Amino acid sequence: MKFSPLLLLTLYSLQSFTLENLDRNVIKKDSHHSFENTLERLRSVIKSKNLSLVSEIDHAKAAQSVNLALPKTTLLLFGNPKIGTHLMVTDKFSALDLPLKILVLETKGKTQVVFRNPNSLLDDYDLATQKNNLAKMKRGLEEIIDSAIQ
Repeated sequence: MKFSPLLLLTLYSLQSFTLENLDRNVIKKDSHHSFENTLERLRSVIKSKNLSLVSEIDHAKAAQSVNLALPKTTLLLFGNPKIGTHLMVTDKFSALDLPLKILVLETKGKTQVVFRNPNSLLDDYDLATQKNNLAKMKRGLEEIIDSAIQ
């Protein structure tokens, strides 16, 4: 099968664009604490900010239940309905990405905390009127994570 140079250039450009967006939209931070301690610190900070911890998903435990191995990987779902509801009223499909999520994982003996930049929701939903709320969400996520990982 022969590909035209234009097609190859287009595919390369799309790949670069996708990787650029991933780097900008998925933010990773290293924790100075163990996996368990980082999780506990995150829970504590979320609670101290009067946010609702909606759910906690232990992906490693789920993998173990079907005889598969996965390093420690836990997803925290939390939020503030006073802000999140405004986004869902503006574009109901934004509910697919709410509440906010923080992923805590252990790789090579180190703990990482990962989250999606809320501003990236502008790429997926009609939320132009919610830029201030998205910026608040990003600042809040960074404050929570920075408090927990230091």
